[in-house]
Amino acid sequence: MSKESVISVEIDEDLLKSVQSILDDLGLDLDTAITMYFKKVNACQGIPFDLKL
Repeated sequence: MSKESVISVEIDEDLLKSVQSILDDLGLDLDTAITMYFKKVNACQGIPFDLKL
């Protein structure tokens, strides 16, 4: 059985509300979305999208 870790991040409040609304529409909670992102980073061994400044 795998262990779980707790992380703490500071996110802009408006951004968090917007993202939570989008995830709600998709039927996902924030924990699930973050876990999906972490798994994709692990599988790709990097950021799974192009970064542009």
